[in-house]
Amino acid sequence: MKNNYMETIIAVVNNGGGLDEIYDATVRFKTDGLRQADAYCVLKEVRSIFANQDEAKEDLILELMDYVVGFCQVRYYIWDSVLRT
Repeated sequence: MKNNYMETIIAVVNNGGGLDEIYDATVRFKTDGLRQADAYCVLKEVRSIFANQDEAKEDLILELMDYVVGFCQVRYYIWDSVLRT
């Protein structure tokens, strides 16, 4: 599942998708059983891929990481708990 999640996030971002699209994809993967810690680990890897390529894409991943860990308004929580990294 983690590999599929990574491939999906990279594809969406590379195809010009924004925060809404990668947020929605994350919610779908969560519904299918993706764990919060796994999502965070995947996003750390994706961030490192984009870090040397495109600052805007890296920033987009950083924003999504905030939602994944729960560093956002409660109404935007993807998981019910805050992840301590």
